[in-house]
Amino acid sequence: MNERTLLSFILYGVKKSNIANMHEMFLAALNQLLLLEGVDDHVINKLNKEYLHFEYTKTNNKRVLGNMNDLMSLYKHFIYSEDGLKYCDLTNIIHRINNTPQKNIGWAYSIELTKELLQGDKSS
Repeated sequence: MNERTLLSFILYGVKKSNIANMHEMFLAALNQLLLLEGVDDHVINKLNKEYLHFEYTKTNNKRVLGNMNDLMSLYKHFIYSEDGLKYCDLTNIIHRINNTPQKNIGWAYSIELTKELLQGDKSS
């Protein structure tokens, strides 16, 4: 989940043996999401260059944790209503959640806010 936009997705099937490749899996999933949502290739490529190095950390920020819990509740609802991860259309669920207005970002849509931020970065 992105803290500013609440853009989110799920990495499914990650095992302990894959943890060393988490960075690549994350970027591949993010790239796929952005492509499916119509973000230009050159914008995605620029984003990939900016995210050559990053790290995953714990947070104690109650706002971030609350947003993550809310999004996980939505994911669980949609996944369970479609008979679980084995049978659901996870791509569609991710799309629906990122195209749902979010109160914590002024009732904006996560994907639209993300696109606006990426377009702003494109001009710099």
